[in-house]
Amino acid sequence: MRLEQFKQILKIEEHQSFSKAAKALFISQPSFSISINNFEEELGFKLFERNNKRVVPTEQGKEILSLAKKILDVEEKIKGIMGGNDVLIRNLHIAVPAALANAVFSQILIDFRELHPSVNLHIQEARFYEIIDMMEKGVYSLGVISSPKSQEQELLRKLTGKGIACEIIPGADNLNMTLFISSRNPLACQESVCLTDFKNLISISYKDNFTIALKEMDDIHKHVFASSNQLSPSNKEIIVQDIELVKMLISENLGYAVFPKIFAMNNLYVKKGLIQALPIREFHEPHSFCILYFSKEPLSLIEKELLIHVRQSLKNIIINQ
Repeated sequence: MRLEQFKQILKIEEHQSFSKAAKALFISQPSFSISINNFEEELGFKLFERNNKRVVPTEQGKEILSLAKKILDVEEKIKGIMGGNDVLIRNLHIAVPAALANAVFSQILIDFRELHPSVNLHIQEARFYEIIDMMEKGVYSLGVISSPKSQEQELLRKLTGKGIACEIIPGADNLNMTLFISSRNPLACQESVCLTDFKNLISISYKDNFTIALKEMDDIHKHVFASSNQLSPSNKEIIVQDIELVKMLISENLGYAVFPKIFAMNNLYVKKGLIQALPIREFHEPHSFCILYFSKEPLSLIEKELLIHVRQSLKNIIINQ
């Protein structure tokens, strides 16, 4: 198998067509088909099937495509080390929680693309435990999570065992869990709330059930929600897949959501006074930002630059909080 074949199958996935992929790579259709057939024979299984006039990967093909992306990223890293700043990785992947992606990383995306227009920076929203799992597999260049101050050492121990480096940026009180509720709700006039104040209201969850997420979280993160059974009103939950819909439903006084305080940053509903962000008295422990990267491989020059950019942006948030 050759690197060219990995590039070919990724191009097929992109265009969902053998002919379009061959044309994009400036390869004749017969030569392209022979190359893919040889690759499949070497692997011992088919990579693609035709489905409703489209080419779609088989289950085994999906795994090979995922590996192909990693292999080509490693190739770019090697080129970057060999060629200095002359050769850059074309795709960078960074994973962050939804609240951070919405509040902070949109600006990082804009700033980084202005500096490096040839680099595609992909920001993936993911949950705490998903980020750690994907970082361990080397899927993302960087990951950003938060951690309670008291659990930092345990977090570092577990991450080290997984081959993940962690850089801690302390002092982010805006990561404390906060109640987001409509300004029309009677609770909105309070300066803060406790868990029992809203346990009978409807919870609006982003993407998955809050209770399930808590059960799946790593033990080092669970302790923050030690009494969170009260956060999860039985059978009173709306689950949506769009973060903007979460905000709209809250503003219409159809329920509440619990996010880190930073979720209020750049939130137009909060700025317009349609949603109130109220501290939850049970959740007051200081938190830190944690920047993660895979320690078993050296960062490329462009990944190091992204790390510096993310680090400075998170520090600026803490300074201006």
